[in-house]
Amino acid sequence: LVMRSVDLPREVIATLWLITGILFAVLSAALTLLISARRRSARALAAGMTQELRLSADWLERLFDYAPVPYLLLEAEGSVSQANKAALRLFGVSSAEPLVGKRLSELVAPAAAIDVEQYLAYFTNGLPVTDKEFPIESGTDERWVLFSLEILGERGPQQEGLATLVDISERRALEAAKTEFVSVAAHQLRGPLANMSWQGELLLGARAGALTDEQRA
Repeated sequence: LVMRSVDLPREVIATLWLITGILFAVLSAALTLLISARRRSARALAAGMTQELRLSADWLERLFDYAPVPYLLLEAEGSVSQANKAALRLFGVSSAEPLVGKRLSELVAPAAAIDVEQYLAYFTNGLPVTDKEFPIESGTDERWVLFSLEILGERGPQQEGLATLVDISERRALEAAKTEFVSVAAHQLRGPLANMSWQGELLLGARAGALTDEQRA
């Protein structure tokens, strides 16, 4: 309308329309390039973050798997979902297959099953378990462990737990040996001490004759 109102020549009007079209095309191309660059940058950033997350997950997986402490991952209801290599050695198995899917109470010595079920009930209700001792079945042997169970992530129906089982069999054996030694020593000393006590009473009695003050002391 402006162009018509000033009655510009057709050649000028055509030139202006051409310039306008060129500017529009340039702006469209620039906008397209900007959007494309932003998309490439976003994809590169996402790829980098994905790679970092993957590396972090791999590192955590290796840290769990090769840790010297036996670890078990438990589902919310108390069944084993994963075991590291130290846990496999502790239970005397070559793979996680005999452990995965079983409740922890199925992997302990029968006498400890009731206590372990109680610990799993604590866990199911969102309570951690710390430093509980009980025996487990390790192949054909029985080993004692110091057990702790921590909740991973949010508490709830889908919560997971990290169980730590530290082998304390040697400590328990030393404690048992110490207790046995004290019992045997007390038994062995009981006889001589009784004889000494009897002899002392005999000396202090009238039948032994009069004793000097030094002898009484």
